[in-house]
Amino acid sequence: RKGGEEVVRYSGMDCNGHLNNAEYGNLTCNMLEKHMFEKGLATFQISFQREALGGQILELYTGEENGGHYCVGK
Repeated sequence: RKGGEEVVRYSGMDCNGHLNNAEYGNLTCNMLEKHMFEKGLATFQISFQREALGGQILELYTGEENGGHYCVGK
């Protein structure tokens, strides 16, 4: 599992002070960069328990699921 930290910065926030949905995609692609170059992206799904807030530090990890699917999470 690869790990990393990301800070929710102003430029990635929506008008409610939450991480913009498009930024979740950016974080995912960056965490799975090696796999993106090798295999590409077939599907993408965002599921979260609560939205990330401005200034929050996200501790991210990647993991391989069944059938060669990958996930990025906190």
